[in-house]
Amino acid sequence: MPVNLPDPEGIAADLITRAGITYPPVFPDKITKLWPGLRISYDDLDKEGFLVDLGSKGGEIVVKITDVTARRRFTIAHELGHWVLRTFNNSKIACSGAIGSRNRPVEKWCDEFAGALLIPSAWLTQQIRKARIGGLTTFILNGPKQYEVSRDAFFQRVAQATPISICELSRDAQTVIPTRKFLSRRMTEENLLNIISVTRSVIQAEPTVSNRVVVDGFVVLRQRLSRDKGQEKWMLCIFPRAAGT
Repeated sequence: MPVNLPDPEGIAADLITRAGITYPPVFPDKITKLWPGLRISYDDLDKEGFLVDLGSKGGEIVVKITDVTARRRFTIAHELGHWVLRTFNNSKIACSGAIGSRNRPVEKWCDEFAGALLIPSAWLTQQIRKARIGGLTTFILNGPKQYEVSRDAFFQRVAQATPISICELSRDAQTVIPTRKFLSRRMTEENLLNIISVTRSVIQAEPTVSNRVVVDGFVVLRQRLSRDKGQEKWMLCIFPRAAGT
């Protein structure tokens, strides 16, 4: 990421404070009101949305009206990231248009900003500490609804902002297959493969045993998500075991 791009976490936290938002969900339209010339509109678009720079008259974030609420919220937050970069460095490339444009560093920055804005890391870590181990999987599963984001966006944010990794598994009579994974900085692919291997054998042999196991210095919490016609879906929440415990 170019060094001239500011810290997305710090800017998002500052905007949330300035907007007077103290609990989830964060509504991006409240953030846009910090700039009187910036507005949001909805239209029948082919893509998720884009930002129009109107110069001295302000700007307009145009959003695909048929997208689901969580998708529209992320689009607004992402395009707001382009607007924020414009106000910081007045760069035309910062307002270069729709999600997925060719400027990869800027698009990545705006995605990170959107995640930090919709799911502030300070709130997330505070709620995880309050939930403790016993309530962690329940919080993780309820988080997308509380923050009004997609499940994938919430899981990814948890892995990005905390030491917790999340993996979903699908199980039938013969196999347990990982279907989604969201890895924290402390989790390697090698660690995850071993954890899945050990957890697979535990689930297959004794699906009703304790939902907490320790593998290679990591605590693994297992939560069954569904069961239908011989198929089961499980979620693993994985985090480092504290030294000396």
